[in-house]
Amino acid sequence: MIIIDNSIVDPNMETLKTTIWRLASGQNYWGELIPANYITLEKTLMKLRNEGLKVLVKTDLREINKAMPVPIASEEGLDVFLNFRHETGYLLYFNDATLKDYVLLQPQWLIDAFKCLITADQFCKEREMYTKWMEFDEKGILTRELIDMAWKETADKHKVVLLLFMERLGLIAKPFGSTESGSLQTKMDHYFAPCVLKQEPPLDILETQDTSDSTSTTKLCFSTTSRFVPSAMFNRLLAACLAKWQLFEQDEKPTIFCGCGVFKIDETHLLYVHFFDNMIHIWITRVSGKNAYPGRKNCEEVKNFIISFLQKRMTSTIDVYIKCPQEQALSNKALFESEELLKKSEVLCSFHGGRHSIKTRDLTKYWYGNEQVYGKDADGSIEINSLDRLPTDIEINRIAQKIGKDYQSLGRELGLTQPEIERLEMDHGTSLNRIHGMLHQWRSKALDEATFRQLKQAMHAIGMEDIFCVCGDTP
Repeated sequence: MIIIDNSIVDPNMETLKTTIWRLASGQNYWGELIPANYITLEKTLMKLRNEGLKVLVKTDLREINKAMPVPIASEEGLDVFLNFRHETGYLLYFNDATLKDYVLLQPQWLIDAFKCLITADQFCKEREMYTKWMEFDEKGILTRELIDMAWKETADKHKVVLLLFMERLGLIAKPFGSTESGSLQTKMDHYFAPCVLKQEPPLDILETQDTSDSTSTTKLCFSTTSRFVPSAMFNRLLAACLAKWQLFEQDEKPTIFCGCGVFKIDETHLLYVHFFDNMIHIWITRVSGKNAYPGRKNCEEVKNFIISFLQKRMTSTIDVYIKCPQEQALSNKALFESEELLKKSEVLCSFHGGRHSIKTRDLTKYWYGNEQVYGKDADGSIEINSLDRLPTDIEINRIAQKIGKDYQSLGRELGLTQPEIERLEMDHGTSLNRIHGMLHQWRSKALDEATFRQLKQAMHAIGMEDIFCVCGDTP
């Protein structure tokens, strides 16, 4: 709401109103009908928020809903209401295992609590505590002691819930520790805050050079049609990587910097995640005296994880490129769109002060393997060469174009819940985008079981098995 003085004639006001209308009508929930019982429940939550309540426990919300003149009828309906108000920024709610029992009524309070950590140096009276704050300010390491000191006056009561919300939003992440033998053991008791990091990564970390005992993949790059990924999104990705893989240490120092992190996928594979000029670059290096070639399965899992992460959090379409190995590290040039690469046997690169030809296989072999991507048959089906492999991104896109209005039934057969399907309806404006989202969510949930075989079985169950046919040596 914007309050204006109608007695003043200002030509800029019409421009402002037009801009507000354009931005508001572009939201994905614009034009949706809202159930009347949402309004009464919202008014009650607003009253509680104005009275100072910051965190509402889900059990208390159920009781409040029951007391409404016309309550929301089901638990799933209540989740849809909370997801809708979350999307509009009114509150924070995540229907996952760790946070499904809490509703944050005051999102600004979470930001204020994080700000307390950043400015905590003014409250550090003891030298030891000031040292911990310096460690946070310079290295992004957030200790329990610093949290306790910074929040003892304002957020101590809800400290655990606040930390869970901050982890979920990617503001902080709890890294993995390791045993003396080096094997992955458990998560450590401190956090990393990627958005606080200031030190730039050294250039030698960003440059790839194969040796007798190490080989690197090409660099896979992620961007949007506008070639802009916000730095805040990269920091959230870095936090997600910290929560998934162990941070690699070089000379007993963690290799995490402003805009870069190196992670141990396993004992021989290192994942590099780098942010340069609003584009995300990743590559994998394998260090081994026996077999120095990066494993296809590791590369595929990392690629799918990052694509899924970005698709769930960004409204823009994610474009995937592969970078010419001869291009310098700090550059977003010499990029080839991966989907187009897979249709060609070689490409011409005209960067680095000259021109040269590159075999497509040399660019794609680790990220896309030796799979041949088949086109559409005359009967409209899509050919594949094995039921027991994971669909590639291109195949997912082609299958999505063949699925019609019955995609919700297919989603349920693939294991998606009704709230997840309804969330797709809210998040995506067109049926095709919803189908894309549904297939990618299935692949993220099912992981290694998200094969053509599982997809075919689900399609067969709802009479859609003619979408693709099998060619080659299928069992």
